[in-house]
Amino acid sequence: MKTICVIPVHNEEGTIQSIAKETSRYVDNVLVIDDGSTDRSSQEATAGGAKVFRIDRNQGVGAAYRRGLDIAKEYDAEIILRLDGDGEHYPSDIPNLIEPIIRGEADMVLGNRVRYFDSAPGIMRLGNWGLTKITNALTKSKVSDSQSGLKAIRTSALKGMNLSANCYEIESELILEARRKGLRIVEVPVKYDKYVRGVTVWHGIRVAIFLLLKALRD
Repeated sequence: MKTICVIPVHNEEGTIQSIAKETSRYVDNVLVIDDGSTDRSSQEATAGGAKVFRIDRNQGVGAAYRRGLDIAKEYDAEIILRLDGDGEHYPSDIPNLIEPIIRGEADMVLGNRVRYFDSAPGIMRLGNWGLTKITNALTKSKVSDSQSGLKAIRTSALKGMNLSANCYEIESELILEARRKGLRIVEVPVKYDKYVRGVTVWHGIRVAIFLLLKALRD
């Protein structure tokens, strides 16, 4: 199955070249969506062999990811992966992520960061735990790590999804939309041994508010 990886980046010039190179070992194409970076992220991604698409103004990881999904469809992807460009995720986990889809056992696969609680600050661990509880309650899911950005989805499963999140809300929104469509969601353990700063407490509050309002509105 043709597999394409979408990597949203914002000012990740120090890591994106090596990540793009390693990711290309496991997929057919690597698409880097440069979300208004002010550094050399685009040039470094190109040097790493990725196809780069630039958003002129920073809009958020959700907006960049949604743009990547649309572009991946144009490249006839059958499976669309996502990982972050900051070095938090390991491309070597990709085979395990796509295997349940290839076997016909899942429509969406989430990477469960089983070591997250070993390396992240206490406030972030609490936030991830809380957001996962809220996500599960509102979507009637039983996922262990709702906020993981490392995931794979069968392209055909995206049909009919109403994705609108611009920032970190996209992680929970995908689960909500997948559950509404009756899709099969599974988790696989992925390596996680380094916490990368970026998400704040305020981001977590926004995710909770966004998900609650969307669940009530729709």
